[in-house]
Amino acid sequence: ETTLELDSHADTCVLGRDALILLNFNRPVTVQGYDPAQGTAKYDVVSGVVSYTDSTTGEEYHLVINQAIHIPHLDHHLLCPMQCRVNDVRVNETPRFLEEDPTDNTHALIIADPDDPLQTITLRLALRGVTSLLYVKNVSIDEWLADNRKRLHLTSETLTWDPNTTRYEEQELAAVTNNFGGLVPHDSSPQFVISISTLSSLTTDQVDITDDDNFHTVLESHIMISSIDSSLAGQLRTRRTSPIDPLTLAGRWMISPAQAEQTIRNTTQRCVRTCMNPTLARRFPTNDRMLRYKRLPHPVFTDTLIAGTISRQGNKVAQVFATSFGWSRCHPMQRKGDAHQALSLLFQRDGVPPTMIVDNSKEQTQGDFRRKLREADCHLKQTEPYSPWMQACEGCIRELKRGSSRQMIRTGSPKCLWDHCIELQAYIRSCTSNGIYMTAGQTPETIMSGSTADISNICEFAWFDWVMFRDNVPTYPDDKLILGRYLGPATDVGSAMTMKILKQNGQVVYRSTVRHLTNEELGDEVHTKSRREFDQAIAESHGPAATVEDFPVEDLTPEYEDFDPGEINIGSADDDLELEDTEMITPETGDNLINAEVQIARGGILTKGRVVARKRDIHGNPIGRVNDNPILDTRQYVVQFSDGDETELNANMIAEAIYAQC
Repeated sequence: ETTLELDSHADTCVLGRDALILLNFNRPVTVQGYDPAQGTAKYDVVSGVVSYTDSTTGEEYHLVINQAIHIPHLDHHLLCPMQCRVNDVRVNETPRFLEEDPTDNTHALIIADPDDPLQTITLRLALRGVTSLLYVKNVSIDEWLADNRKRLHLTSETLTWDPNTTRYEEQELAAVTNNFGGLVPHDSSPQFVISISTLSSLTTDQVDITDDDNFHTVLESHIMISSIDSSLAGQLRTRRTSPIDPLTLAGRWMISPAQAEQTIRNTTQRCVRTCMNPTLARRFPTNDRMLRYKRLPHPVFTDTLIAGTISRQGNKVAQVFATSFGWSRCHPMQRKGDAHQALSLLFQRDGVPPTMIVDNSKEQTQGDFRRKLREADCHLKQTEPYSPWMQACEGCIRELKRGSSRQMIRTGSPKCLWDHCIELQAYIRSCTSNGIYMTAGQTPETIMSGSTADISNICEFAWFDWVMFRDNVPTYPDDKLILGRYLGPATDVGSAMTMKILKQNGQVVYRSTVRHLTNEELGDEVHTKSRREFDQAIAESHGPAATVEDFPVEDLTPEYEDFDPGEINIGSADDDLELEDTEMITPETGDNLINAEVQIARGGILTKGRVVARKRDIHGNPIGRVNDNPILDTRQYVVQFSDGDETELNANMIAEAIYAQC
């Protein structure tokens, strides 16, 4: 029997000699004492297990500690409270005799029951001197393989641990205290904030879990450990060393050392493990989310959109994922509790971001949503309460509402199809070039994916376009096409060019053989009648067409009056001229070349033409400037000939033609 001691100064858990080692993470650390003259020692990062027996109930538990430093000669174990807390283990370290109102959960570790997540298991701490601890004992291989004890994971195996990150400090200051250091009032019970980065002290210099483009920022870290033993007394520092050096990799892959060194420098190792005992191989965890999904390079914000209309599919809300530079995804849901399902779709379709930034809603900070983030090695970060301006997803939701309302009002589609429309609008927004500085003229999809965005599946049709498609296998001699409405791409059905089509009976089908209506069909009376009957049937089953009155003002695109910078009003405050009576000055006013008739050579023949206007650029501004010297006059004009043809000439060419006629 030995002890598992709670040590707030240890920023990483430590396992001693009396622990059954299950896995080796292949991330060794070099430990150096407070006195450098004592030298250094190298230790492994492992997952291990010890046994704990509840003195009240007599029930025995297997306590699994992941990502711990293994010091074989240490006669006890150290437990880092913060490393436990980020794994949803409540650590109440205040002794009972110092608590004003002690309960069963006082001076204990509280962890969710693996058989029933709604229930908790309490591990009561004991005191030895001033140290809180659990009395534990070692576990044999046979006892572990028997699998007849509940296994409680005190620390996470998948969410990598970085004891030197500054995110805890930043979130503590941002979410708990105000600018004056006072406590920020909150209307709900405090929640533990998880925001974990890579295990800097337990990873190699070449590996960066957070960002594939951020290798150069990985610096040497230090781990402070207390209460080791007489041979390593005092505080210890640890330093990362390479788990697989270039020469070892070169020998395994049969490549040159230079290639191996370059390979290690430009790759990550998220799930490298070594079994400490061959009989434990079948006990490897099956979670591989950190490897299964593609990794996104930028943090993602998420929030829940609340709809005022229940869609045809029963959707009442939508989970929106967005970035600060305009990339977005929208997944409609029937209830807010399905946010974790939308998170799974994001991981499968697009990838896992390094950080997921959420507000303080429970469906995004607790339960399956939080668990899936941890298993995918995605770090959860919360914004300050009552600070929506810190959440970039708020602006994205506003623009998605405006964009989808524009589409539905323009096409007259029913409101109950909002979920299809807003999902399409998210793809359109991601693939639209914007003026955000970070994109540098590229589309947000290109910035997020790292490859040129392809819009083939969303640019061929507009929302609610009329289409013709094949609904079944044609039989000779019939070859009938069916009339439908386009609702957007079908992401997970068929090929990449499969579309969602609305039929006249209100059913949504998925087809890839789709085309626009021809000019003959658009002008045909029979086909026009069929379209009217289609709209009437959809109005009866889905409701009337959407109008401006159906949407709140904040969900509509603001309309502004056009402003012409060349428009100048003549008049002063002394006269009573009305605005509409003032003369508008344009660059053509007072121009002696306007309306001039000239002889211009066309095909070797002089043809009579008339100068009708100044040439303008795409913004409506006249091209060129006037100068007293005709050679320096850069104005350009539009010359129209008697046959209606037009050409563009410079001012000095027109002047030469006029002088030639004198």
